[in-house]
Amino acid sequence: MGKNKEDTKVIQELMRHASLRMTLDIYQHGDEDAKCSAPGHLSSLFDRPAKALSSDK
Repeated sequence: MGKNKEDTKVIQELMRHASLRMTLDIYQHGDEDAKCSAPGHLSSLFDRPAKALSSDK
């Protein structure tokens, strides 16, 4: 589903699944390239300084 960009709602209806969640649970798998690049993306999120929260408006 992921790389080919199929419409998940269409797949759900064709497979006669009761819910979209069921279709995703069965057919949605992690892409190997995405799995390899994900740790770098996640670490960059945590390396950024936090924005200061201000109670002044």
